[in-house]
Amino acid sequence: MRLFSILFFCLTAVFSQDTTVVLSQKLAFPGAMGLGKNTIGGRGGLVLHVTNLNDSGTGSLRDAVESYTQPRVIVFDVGGYIDLTTPIKVRKDYGFVSILGGTAPDPGIHLRGAGFMIHDEEVILQGITIRPGRNGYNPDVANRGTANYEPPDALSIVAFANQTINNVIVDHCSIGFGHDGLIDLGASSSSSLSNVSITNTIQHENIDKGYGNLFDSNGTVSNVTFARNILHGNKERNIFSDMYGGGKLEIINNLFTFTREACGLFYGTKTDIIGNTWNQLTGSGTRISGTIRVISGSSGVLANTEIYSYDNLDGGVSATYNTEASNSLVASRLADSGLTIISSSELQNALSDIGPKYDPQKNRIIQAAFNHTGSLIQHENEVGGFPTISSSSRPAVFYQGSTHIAADFYAQHNLSGDGTNVTTNWDFGTYQVVNNAGYTDREMYWAWLARDLDKLAGMASTDGGSINKGKSSIFGMIN
Repeated sequence: MRLFSILFFCLTAVFSQDTTVVLSQKLAFPGAMGLGKNTIGGRGGLVLHVTNLNDSGTGSLRDAVESYTQPRVIVFDVGGYIDLTTPIKVRKDYGFVSILGGTAPDPGIHLRGAGFMIHDEEVILQGITIRPGRNGYNPDVANRGTANYEPPDALSIVAFANQTINNVIVDHCSIGFGHDGLIDLGASSSSSLSNVSITNTIQHENIDKGYGNLFDSNGTVSNVTFARNILHGNKERNIFSDMYGGGKLEIINNLFTFTREACGLFYGTKTDIIGNTWNQLTGSGTRISGTIRVISGSSGVLANTEIYSYDNLDGGVSATYNTEASNSLVASRLADSGLTIISSSELQNALSDIGPKYDPQKNRIIQAAFNHTGSLIQHENEVGGFPTISSSSRPAVFYQGSTHIAADFYAQHNLSGDGTNVTTNWDFGTYQVVNNAGYTDREMYWAWLARDLDKLAGMASTDGGSINKGKSSIFGMIN
């Protein structure tokens, strides 16, 4: 493990011109990870361009998400705040969609005023920020402060009655200033939700209930990966899982800062918990003891609970367990989606560049999480509010015909055709890519814009690709 860590961070820090990334498997996008990595989203469908920052109407993000049932890839020709009056919803039968926020120009795409809801399958949500804010959409605001208060989540992924939702990936997003949960997964007893990846996200400072993530299943949520995320400045639900129906959950290489409660698992959950760090916020008072707790209260059975736990820290020392969790430990992995595991001692370096490509709050949040400083907040203004950013847009003449590829990128790489060709060999100056996976030219361009390829070139990855440096295979050296 130590040899792996040294190689990993040497590669992250520097890569040279003879670094070659070999893409061998077509995933949701190059570098996709976890049990949702094979999500296809809108691949092969329409390409829709978001051309304004309006809440609705032609050219808006809402229109591209909510007005089309065909498979579609949504890319962005604008950057800035999108002020929402209600959540954007991927409704039933409106799935098979890729929302690629990493394609936006500086300053990126930032949803403000309401959250995002996913209620259908084959959805890729990548590279955006979602921050509703204290005064954002909240139909239950009159009950704030009461036991009956049920405000909306910042991001919810829910299968309603008689739905089957497979394959959702949320990657490199920032989600904060929510009301109920920051991310909630759920399904009714007659539905199912499976193969979900939540990766490389920054989640922070729930301003109302102080909740992080809830995976609440009725026994029908399964196969979820939660990996390489930061959850900062929340009270509890870091994670809280009720996935008692036998489906697997991976909690791998995450950093949590909290005030009251770390990880809670209801009876019946089957979970891999590997390489995570939990830290209580400095000066935040009494917490619930035990890092990983198994508790009653659902329809699950204690005897069906299984936990594989390895290399987890709490406050710089080994994680602890309540009696039920300790008695549920098993010796072998339960899910194993193929993720490369990072040592918990090296976690901060690995998480230093997660979140969207553009996010004016990213550095503040990451540094606070690393130093486990901060407190529960009730209003975003307590941490500076929403920074002022200048909106931007692509020039009128930008793309090469109808390829959906920038003309200068198209020319630089000597491309031909309408963007759907598959070019194998790519030279990005500081590294090369061998595209044996079959990504189209436009998919490679979008991955380059989002820095997916840069990140693969800076690390040794087993997630759909390998890296060669000169004639030596780094992949071979660490396995």
